[in-house]
Amino acid sequence: MIVFLSLIAWAQPEPRTVRTIDGPSEQVPPALYPGAFRAPPVMQWGRPLPGPKVNAASHAERSRPVIVGEHAYLGTAGSRELFVISRRDGSVVQTFPAEGAVEAEPVLDATRVWFTDTTGATWCYTLEGELVWKHQGAAPLPTRPTEVGDLLVLRDVDDLVYALDRNSGEQAWQYRRKKDLERKSELTLYAAPAPVSAGSVLLLGFSDGVVVALDKDGGDRLWEATVGEGQYPDIVGPVAARGGLVYASGYTGPLVALEAEDATVRWRFDAGSASAPIFHELPDETLALLHPGTDGVLRAFDAQDGNLLWSWNSGRGGALTSPVSTEAGLILGSGLGVLALVDPDVGETLWTWREDFKLQGVAAPPVVEGRQMLVVSNSGRIYAMLSPQESTVAPHKQRPTSRFRLANPSSKSWGRDR
Repeated sequence: MIVFLSLIAWAQPEPRTVRTIDGPSEQVPPALYPGAFRAPPVMQWGRPLPGPKVNAASHAERSRPVIVGEHAYLGTAGSRELFVISRRDGSVVQTFPAEGAVEAEPVLDATRVWFTDTTGATWCYTLEGELVWKHQGAAPLPTRPTEVGDLLVLRDVDDLVYALDRNSGEQAWQYRRKKDLERKSELTLYAAPAPVSAGSVLLLGFSDGVVVALDKDGGDRLWEATVGEGQYPDIVGPVAARGGLVYASGYTGPLVALEAEDATVRWRFDAGSASAPIFHELPDETLALLHPGTDGVLRAFDAQDGNLLWSWNSGRGGALTSPVSTEAGLILGSGLGVLALVDPDVGETLWTWREDFKLQGVAAPPVVEGRQMLVVSNSGRIYAMLSPQESTVAPHKQRPTSRFRLANPSSKSWGRDR
């Protein structure tokens, strides 16, 4: 999932004086960690997520932190609050009450924050903690609002899409996807991918495997196309759009590239996804679509013709998160526990990390700001890692790269830990 924030004029915090264990005080720089993420990180700190622990054999932490200055905003699966934590040590500095679990990242501007919860409520607070408005929906909202001018567009787990006025919380329009009566309800996945704004339209995926383009202003349907197939056709990850094409995947597949004008199929590949793809320009200027698979494989395709350029295998299976592009390479997590740094040009493993917990895995993409990376784990913990300050050259740029230098993508050892 990708976070879009309005431009925020945050004042830069000044260094502050603290008292050390030995007695003398010293100046502590702001917890901003400026610089570029150019090298594999080292652990800074790790701690349990704030709020009550989830008492379940397994669960997913879907909320991705949103970094603002020295702090990060995040929700957790076990609490009814949006937390603001310190980037220095993860301690809680502020909370915003909700009525259900906050399972998605918030949206912020210079004065307010908006977020959703699993009761179907959408909340608007001032950054000082004063409630501005609340809108109560009928079904859980495990996804962030999408900003469209003065509207916030939301999509719930029952395939209802609606737009709220961001200032008042009043509903402007709605679109309801008809249920597939031939499909057993217990086979529907618990998901609600965020609407994607592309030009004058909104692009949405639904539990029946259909992608729909809606008019932004009134929610009128412009076109639809069936994408998802198999036992789980659900469109779980947000779609992507670029260069006149729309890209979407069912959970069990396939990946399909559609013409944005009329939804005709340009190309397809039999691979599923639970996360949004991203784009990357290769050294030969080919635009690659990076597709995180539910089979634990990250694949790079030529975005125009669907030619497979390279693939990287996590080696453990499990759905992958959306990759996060940094100067060091692509950072992504797996639902079965691995966090990896991957060369974006050739798909080679540069670094991996795993937790020492029985419950593990990463469901939300890591977030990187400056040299710091924050990662939320399904074990109910949050970790901060830092890219070394002295690094000046990214590992994947220390040697010439080309898409023609690939190992055999079908090799079973491709992408294993090295």
